[in-house]
Amino acid sequence: EIKNTQVDTYSIVERIGHTIFGDIYPTKKYRYGKYDFAFDQMVDGVTVGSVTGGMRLRFLTVASDDIEKSELRLLGESKGNEAIVVLADTPYYEALESAMKIRRYVLQRNVTQLPKSVQDIIHNQQNEAGKYELSAMEDLKKAIEAATFYVDGECIETKGSDAKSKIDQAMEYLVSHVYSELNLITKNAESDADIIAILNGNSDDGVMAGLEENRDAAAKMEEYLEMQSIRNLSTSMADIQSRYSGIPYGWREIDIAAVAARLIVEQKVTVKYAGTTIQPDNTKLPDMLRKKSEVGKTSISKRQVVSAAKMREAREFLREYFEVMDVPNDEDGLIKFIADKFTEQTEYFEELNDRYNTNKYPDRNLVQGAMTLISDILSQQKDNIALIDRVIKKQDKLDDSKNALKYVGDFFRSQVGVFDAAVKFEADLRNDRDYITKDEEAEEALNQIRLITRVPSGTRYDYKRIPDLNGIMAKVKSGHDR
Repeated sequence: EIKNTQVDTYSIVERIGHTIFGDIYPTKKYRYGKYDFAFDQMVDGVTVGSVTGGMRLRFLTVASDDIEKSELRLLGESKGNEAIVVLADTPYYEALESAMKIRRYVLQRNVTQLPKSVQDIIHNQQNEAGKYELSAMEDLKKAIEAATFYVDGECIETKGSDAKSKIDQAMEYLVSHVYSELNLITKNAESDADIIAILNGNSDDGVMAGLEENRDAAAKMEEYLEMQSIRNLSTSMADIQSRYSGIPYGWREIDIAAVAARLIVEQKVTVKYAGTTIQPDNTKLPDMLRKKSEVGKTSISKRQVVSAAKMREAREFLREYFEVMDVPNDEDGLIKFIADKFTEQTEYFEELNDRYNTNKYPDRNLVQGAMTLISDILSQQKDNIALIDRVIKKQDKLDDSKNALKYVGDFFRSQVGVFDAAVKFEADLRNDRDYITKDEEAEEALNQIRLITRVPSGTRYDYKRIPDLNGIMAKVKSGHDR
């Protein structure tokens, strides 16, 4: 009855697959240096485990058709991303078939209800099944050791001493051919600190230009982004991660981020997050380049370079406007300079504007106008070209604002104390006006104080008279005392 029990070929092949990929070669990813590559596992036409769509390791058993095992066919089928192992002729198939017949027969019977003599026979047969299974595994190992290996369109010779080492050799050969661009990564990044070092420009100290690590990998990525730009296609960091982690690259996500960081610091690409241009010193940039929750929101594109003429015009204006000699020559440096300097001005004018809340000082409208002007310029920080264009467009207004506010700045630096004292002095004497009117000189001086400390609306304040306040207050005090 056991001999006549039917076991289909699919089930036997499936069991061979579980034996090979569960016991003989159980690894799910092949380790290649610092890289782990997943691969599809197959025996004849039966897939074991999940399908990755990457490399494939396939075994052909005695159950497969001889036509399928012809050398010409196997050379063609293995070309690309597959290693095919044609198992040698050992009795693994018959051993597994015998074991599975016993197992299936037992499952079809209610053994406990059978006579003891029959139960003893079945028990002995189950022991035999275990022996068959052990024998099948050993026979499978021998079949692999003596197998013929076809990898990427070639019949290769393996020199390993056991089944696993022979499969490892085949997988190593396969990886090196399938992931042919893997060697473009000449230095692996290990943490965000390595990416930050690249963004800060600290990773290439002492290295000659053109000899930097991962130079060819960066060129390959830049070339792709150039093509995307020509096709007018948007590209996210998720797209970049997917492209360069797959065939033929196989780069790790942290290495892909490091290569992108090199292009960023070299000002060859623009990175935007939620539509805003991200500068290299942004502390969240490493996350944008590699974190799964961020890469989909981060776009990367070939940089549209600001013209040399506009760069020169902006630099010359900024040097004169901020009265500094050192203005960065590179685009990212210039953008950072603009953002930092105008942000400092904004903070300064906000402090001035706060002082108007306690006293009525002259030309508050000029301070608030400057704040509005600078805010308009900084509103273009999302795009480098737009920001530099806005600075150039607002040159005249910035110069006018600077000239007008020169007196306001001088006032708060050196004159506000006299102004406050005069305002208080005039207010303190209001109850004594009847006495002061009896002294013509003192009354005229007091009226002068009122004229100087009164803030006109709609016209510019005359700061030139503030230095006279001390002398005028002395005249009033003298008349008041008399």
